[in-house]
Amino acid sequence: MATGQTLLNRLEAVDDDLDLQSGETDVTHGLIWLNAAQDYFESIVALHRNCFGSGVSTVSTSASTETSAWPTNFLRIDKLQMLNSSTSLPQWDIEIVEDVGGHLYDISTYHSQYNTSSTGEPRQAWLNGTNVYWGPIPNGTHTVRVYGFASAGDITAGGTFAYPDIVIQPIVEFAGSMAQRKVDDGEENYQLAAEVLFTPVIELLSHYNRAGLSVPVYTRSHYA
Repeated sequence: MATGQTLLNRLEAVDDDLDLQSGETDVTHGLIWLNAAQDYFESIVALHRNCFGSGVSTVSTSASTETSAWPTNFLRIDKLQMLNSSTSLPQWDIEIVEDVGGHLYDISTYHSQYNTSSTGEPRQAWLNGTNVYWGPIPNGTHTVRVYGFASAGDITAGGTFAYPDIVIQPIVEFAGSMAQRKVDDGEENYQLAAEVLFTPVIELLSHYNRAGLSVPVYTRSHYA
C-alpha cells in the first residue's frame, strides 16, 4: 500500500527543487499541497454518484426529535436503510425525498400514512447537508445505515494513502501545480489542471460495474 511518503517522493520527482524526504525542509509544505489536492479530488468525486460509494456508517434517531446530525465526513449520501434492532440487518429502504422539507406531509393535503403530528419508525428522509430530517418524527432511538462517499483523513508521511494507486499521480501533479503557483496566477489554471488530471480517473472509477442495466424497483402503488 502506498503511504504519504510515496506521494512526497512522486512530488519531489515532479518538482526537483523540493526537499521532501524525512526531516527535510519542504515536508510540511508538501503535505499541505497534497492534502489540498486530495480535498479538491474528493469534491469532484462527491459529485459522481457511482464513484467511491462504498462508505458505510450509521446515524441514530432520538424520540420526538425531527433531525439527526449529518454522518461524519460524508460528502454524499446515496442510500439510507432502517436497521432491525435485533439483527442489525436492513429492514427497509428509507425514501430520500427531493422537495425541500418534504419529509412530513399533512394528511389533510396528501394521501399519506402519517402527518406532522405523527411519530413512528422513519420511512422518509430529507437531506440538507447538515442534518437528516425524518418522516415521520421518530418515536424512539433507531439506527439507520448510511451508504455514500466519506472524505478520507489527511495525508501524513507515514500514513497509508486512502485511494487506489491510479489516483496518486493526478493528486501529485495537482499538488505540484500548487507548489509552483505564483501570486498573480488565475484560478482558471487550477480548473484546467483539475479537468485534465482528474477527469480520466473519475470516469474510470465511476464505471467499475459493467453488469448491464438494472431492473426497475417500484415502491408505490396507486389505487383508484
